[in-house]
Amino acid sequence: MSRLPCLFSLFCLCFIGASCSENIQTGNVAPGEALQNNTPYVEVPNDSRAPDEYFVRVETSKGPLIVKVMRAWSPKGADRFYTLVNSKFYDETRFFRVVKGFVVQWGIHGNPDVQRQVVGRMIGDDPPQQSNRRGTITFATSGKHSRTTQVFINLRDNTGLDSQGFTPFGEVVEGMNVVESFYGGYNERPTGLQGQIGEGGNAFLAKHFPELDFIKTAKIADDPAVAARGQSPDETPSENGNAPPSEDAAGDPEEKFIAPSTETSN
Repeated sequence: MSRLPCLFSLFCLCFIGASCSENIQTGNVAPGEALQNNTPYVEVPNDSRAPDEYFVRVETSKGPLIVKVMRAWSPKGADRFYTLVNSKFYDETRFFRVVKGFVVQWGIHGNPDVQRQVVGRMIGDDPPQQSNRRGTITFATSGKHSRTTQVFINLRDNTGLDSQGFTPFGEVVEGMNVVESFYGGYNERPTGLQGQIGEGGNAFLAKHFPELDFIKTAKIADDPAVAARGQSPDETPSENGNAPPSEDAAGDPEEKFIAPSTETSN
């Protein structure tokens, strides 16, 4: 059997498994429950041009991290991220996908009314300038020209994503140890429920996935002392690695994972 059909079957199996692992209906979430869960409403404006370089300080439930964004790496991506941070879009969002040894993904707003603002507001692709190495931050996609609000941090060198249109726009320069400490016990279970997460918001996640870590605030760092710290990820990969137990050391580790996608949330 050829390699391609095997990979396709693996992708389908993983995606269906993630989609069907939870028998959850959005009807379990009462109308307005996300608002009652104190997820604030924000207006998301059109993208504005970002500085050539900027830092974002992200306060999370496990501690702070600092992201450095380089507009030259991905101009459209850097502009979109800058706009979303300035509008407080990422505040209170949950890290709904934490796959140890692969990625941490987030970007579905906790208030369904806010999430509805960004559905369909896609940005075009940027030519790749950097590899998806450990610590870089990249927009998730569902195909060409489909980036919206979801982003992920690479927990390892995911070079297999480079040829699939995933274009890093920045990197974590402080706090990779924080990123790697996020709760990952749900693994891929929430991944196939992105549509329901968008419709139910944080109330849905609090009900069905209460252990998820989250962003408290994400802000442009204008403190020169903060901006001066770090130029590369502050932690080196551990000796025991982040590879899944079933990884074939002779194979391609990226084959075992579903690429970061916004398949059902937009």
